[in-house]
Amino acid sequence: MKSLDDTKFDPRSKVTLDEVKAEVVFRSLVPSIIERGGISGDPKKWAVAGPANILQVISDQNEEGDHYFLANCFILNTLFESGAIEFDGKEVAINDYEKYYEIQKNVAEEVLSFYKDQKNSGANTLRDWVRNKCKPSEKTRALADFVKTN
Repeated sequence: MKSLDDTKFDPRSKVTLDEVKAEVVFRSLVPSIIERGGISGDPKKWAVAGPANILQVISDQNEEGDHYFLANCFILNTLFESGAIEFDGKEVAINDYEKYYEIQKNVAEEVLSFYKDQKNSGANTLRDWVRNKCKPSEKTRALADFVKTN
């Protein structure tokens, strides 16, 4: 996988994209890694660990320009939008484990497309993607606020 052209992409957006990539690519591969014996465990248990890790990150990070916070907001946004997870005001539930991993895979492909097709992914495209996709949705904001106050 080639790196992003440093002269073509906004450095802050590039770092945020790199953090999203670091979070989602592994998660999207968990079922096949388990199947091949690379890690032990049950995909459902690993799926539960994903949001738990995200909650820890969003509770520890200052959201103002924090790449980790933004990356994890993007992941939560997509999981909420798809219905794979929900938050009832007190706890997070994974509604559909298959959908959870399908969303992770789709998100990984979306992120990796910036690296694969750089000539069609300019600085404005990446900056807009980060601005639109990595800001917390209403559901993500409610969960982040809950985690930070509890």
